[in-house]
Amino acid sequence: MVDEDCVYLTQSCIVRGLSKKQYNVLCDVSLKLNDLRNCAVETTRSVKSSDGKHYRKLNYKSVISKVKKEFKDKYSGVQAHIAGATIKKHVDSFNAYIALRNKRIDQEYTRPVNKPKKHDNTCLHNIIIPGQSITCSKKKLSEGYIELPLSRE
Repeated sequence: MVDEDCVYLTQSCIVRGLSKKQYNVLCDVSLKLNDLRNCAVETTRSVKSSDGKHYRKLNYKSVISKVKKEFKDKYSGVQAHIAGATIKKHVDSFNAYIALRNKRIDQEYTRPVNKPKKHDNTCLHNIIIPGQSITCSKKKLSEGYIELPLSRE
């Protein structure tokens, strides 16, 4: 249930009772998001900062513009807000990796640090729906229904 005076930052939903067509659409969107995330992993590179020792954090806007330009077909296959949220999640995880790597260079962190890797092509990715993409009414939301925004393709 959703309270009108309560704001949820995140909410996980278990999806049950879907028709085969709805399930296939959901799986298709999830697979496309996995492909898009893998494209974002391909475009991200570690860049040294001005001191030549540490690494710079990534800028979300530069990564999303590279992905839009280099992988236009994969980006256009998913609704823009959902694609942007997926790429933002990858940029956040890559920036966390950079932060730990810089701490390791300064010898403040001793455990091994692993760079985010590509997922297998058959993996399903979480579908992150930002607040601006939720178009259903509060009544439907309180009843447990949400409309999944899809691209025209």
